[in-house]
Amino acid sequence: MVDDKGACFLTIDVGTEGTKSAIIDEFGRVLGISYYEYKLEVPSPLWATQDPRIWWHAVKETVREAVISSKIDPDRIAAIGVCGQMHGPVSLSKEGEFLYNQPPLWCDKRNIQQCLWLKSKIDEEALLEITGNPITPAWMGLKIRWIKDNLPHIYEKTYKFLTPKDTIICMLTGEFVTDFSEASGSYLFDCRKLEWSPYLAEILEIDLEKMPKIFSSHDVVGELRHDIAREFSLKGGVPVIAGGGDFPCAMLGAGGIFVDLAVDIAGTSSLMAVSTEDLKTDERLLNLHHVINGKWILFNEVEAGLLKWFRENFAESEKAVASMLHRTAYKVLDEEASMVPIGSDGLIVFPHFIGERVLGRYNFKGGIIGLSLMHTRAHIFRALMESIAYELRRILELIEELTKVKVCAVRLVGGGATSPLLTSIRANVYGKKVELLRNYQGGLNGLAMLCMIGLKFEGGNLNKILER
Repeated sequence: MVDDKGACFLTIDVGTEGTKSAIIDEFGRVLGISYYEYKLEVPSPLWATQDPRIWWHAVKETVREAVISSKIDPDRIAAIGVCGQMHGPVSLSKEGEFLYNQPPLWCDKRNIQQCLWLKSKIDEEALLEITGNPITPAWMGLKIRWIKDNLPHIYEKTYKFLTPKDTIICMLTGEFVTDFSEASGSYLFDCRKLEWSPYLAEILEIDLEKMPKIFSSHDVVGELRHDIAREFSLKGGVPVIAGGGDFPCAMLGAGGIFVDLAVDIAGTSSLMAVSTEDLKTDERLLNLHHVINGKWILFNEVEAGLLKWFRENFAESEKAVASMLHRTAYKVLDEEASMVPIGSDGLIVFPHFIGERVLGRYNFKGGIIGLSLMHTRAHIFRALMESIAYELRRILELIEELTKVKVCAVRLVGGGATSPLLTSIRANVYGKKVELLRNYQGGLNGLAMLCMIGLKFEGGNLNKILER
């Protein structure tokens, strides 16, 4: 029986393909959830952007719908947590106005020249020890440098550069803040001292005053503004925590806090990650500060929403069938691809449709190899899944090599966790046990846990959220 009086938490995930908002109770049960889909805009090769106003509209729509569908008394909401796609610098004025509506997102690579410039200027190996990471276009500081070089008037007007989730927190509270997980992905952060680095800022020629104050992910950083609360049919003054990047929050929600447990996050990008007690650097892998203090996340990823790209461009008939059957197009595509033999009858996909972070080149393109007249759309869809799985296996092997720890199981979260075919492919390719959670919404679960930690919440049971 569901408790109709206990505390609940409003959790918001501002993703690359859409925004989810959910009401989650103290036992990790999702009482109401809503999703608003939008597009990744690619106005030029290697660009990836979205108008921040779309995120804010999506938040307002999904929060209202989640509250209504949960059928709870809004007074039960004890705290609000936000996570989101990482690294994309949003230019905001002191009044919280958006100054640039095409910010470079995490997978945007328009700043390749800034990366090459930095590589020519500094010893990358020395920077690896400070930042925990090799130089790649993903990092926020190098994206800010692109803005400074190409849009100096925007750079000068910017009061603070905030990531997408921090932008939403600013809209909710009026506060300009960030957390350690986001700061660690900026290339302006000293991973040893856990603070903004004047040295890195000097190298990149970026004014640190334009960066927000850093908090722990569970810290309460503000309260829900009363005018915004009225729009949501909520009470004003609800505590809002700092939250974290969508990926680190998903790590927590999936129980990714142990060195021998890997987490496979199947979203727009596909990530393979493990939690570590100490920062471990390698030019082939990446690091982010965990949303749990004292821990780090060692990972790498396959960038680009390949399955959504396929659905949008080659699956009109499946979308029509799905609509009639009140299902998703992905379910229909899964059923078709499950009829294709393992190995997709020799079809091979090179999955780097928007470049690769560190295991290849920034400007790599994708490829489909081995096509013949016998191959169908179902073959291509399955081959996309298989190619991503093999890339993630390569990352997992590198992680095991560096940490000297044999991963005993892989937990799968994100939208891909709803696909039996994807789960089966991953398990076969990894050769390891793949575990699913009862609730695949890892990021939202992680936020609920952070809310409880931030409020020093004594009710409920945090372990319930991690039950499979």
